[in-house]
Amino acid sequence: MYNFLFAAHNIVRYLLLVALVLSFVNAFVKDFGKKPLVAADNIINRIALSLMHVQFLVGIVLYTQSPKVSFEAGFMKNPVYRYYTMEHITMMLVAVILVTIGIARVKRLPEIKKHRSVWSFELIALVLISAALLTLK
Repeated sequence: MYNFLFAAHNIVRYLLLVALVLSFVNAFVKDFGKKPLVAADNIINRIALSLMHVQFLVGIVLYTQSPKVSFEAGFMKNPVYRYYTMEHITMMLVAVILVTIGIARVKRLPEIKKHRSVWSFELIALVLISAALLTLK
């Protein structure tokens, strides 16, 4: 089960990064081009958001199965256990929350601020994801 979950987590990771970057670039370009939000933009944003949630759910299940997650005494002194038990999941949860907020705000914002909400929250999430992945040595 662990190997299947690990493989799924890796595959979805690449799909998510492509979708998230595509959503970010689309929103960024349309914001500075003063273009309105259209149905295609919502589809791109929803695909990125859905993949983000799927990745997080697979990660949560993987978290329960992983041999790299440990709550034994002194686990914070071991960098691998600390990373997988605390740091990775915390940073990814924050990234999921940021993307969710950025896309959810689109419904309530005036037209001129919709794209900015998406790309600004996604940029912060992408920086956080990159920092989390680069933290692991």
